[in-house]
This record gives sequence, C-alpha cells and structure tokens, in this order.
Amino acid sequence: RENDLDVLLLQEYKSHWQLDQKAFSKLFKGEYKHISIQGECACISRFPIKEHKRMKFEDLSDSFSDIILTLPGNRNVEIMAVHLMTTGISGFASSGAPDSAIGLGMALTFIQNGDIRENQAISLARRTGTVNRPLIIAGDFNCLPWAAPYRQMHSAGLKDSFHEVGHGSGS
Repeated sequence: RENDLDVLLLQEYKSHWQLDQKAFSKLFKGEYKHISIQGECACISRFPIKEHKRMKFEDLSDSFSDIILTLPGNRNVEIMAVHLMTTGISGFASSGAPDSAIGLGMALTFIQNGDIRENQAISLARRTGTVNRPLIIAGDFNCLPWAAPYRQMHSAGLKDSFHEVGHGSGS
C-alpha cells in the first residue's frame, strides 16, 4: 500500500507466507481485492484477474504462472511470473562433507542448474512469441544481466524495465 502498487506477485508463496487464501485476503483490503494463488505464486491486484494458470517449462523442470489481468477499458495484459532455477549451492556449506567434495559438488550443481536456468529462459522466450497482448515477465531470474538466461530473454525482444527506467542497485 505504501508503494501504491497495482500488482504484487509473490514467489515461493506457500513456503514463506504460510497463510491460507482467506487469511491472506484480509491483509489486502479495498483496492487490492483480486487475489489468485496457483502453486507457489500469489497474485494480488487492483485489476480483475481474468485467468491464472500454471504452465510447464518445455524441459519440464518447473512451472511458471501465466496471469491475464483486465485493465480499465477492457484491455488485457499478460504477466508471466517466473522463478528460474536457483544456483543450488546454498546447502553445501552446512553439509558436513569434506571440502574437496563440497567444492566439486558445488561446481557440478552450479553448472547443471545454470543449464536448467538457460533452458527455462529459452522456453519463456519461445512462449513470448505466442502472446498477442502486452506482456510483462516478472520474478526471480537468479542471474545477472550478462548471464545466458538474461541474454536469451533479451534476444527474444524483451526489454529490461529496470535497465530502462530503474534506479539504485537493482539487486
């Protein structure tokens, strides 16, 4: 409310928020009356949610939300809420394994998950070609602007809104 948001997307909703839809709805009253929860994504909007469905990435590694909102004037906008594969290395430090095994495991996991992230970005880039309305892709890309997933989406003609109009660290 303080930031006067029109739409709020929450990733890892069930993992971090621990609220059922009724309790969650009580937090967002008044202008934020449209709420949809699909899988691990919650969408809270001032605008009616016409559709919210889970879509699988082509490699079936995970899924993302495909949300259609109806804006004033009966115009629709599509939002893909994504959470690309993490690096997967956060649990290695506390594993208790020898340092050499940790290092090798981290390296292999980092490479494997990077490949999955890139395939997910390719899948998203292909999907954007089938959208015939304004499109926003939002979420946690788990990569930096020079990484392969970012480049894949950029090469599909998507613009980075933070790069275009954002300010601050961008992290």
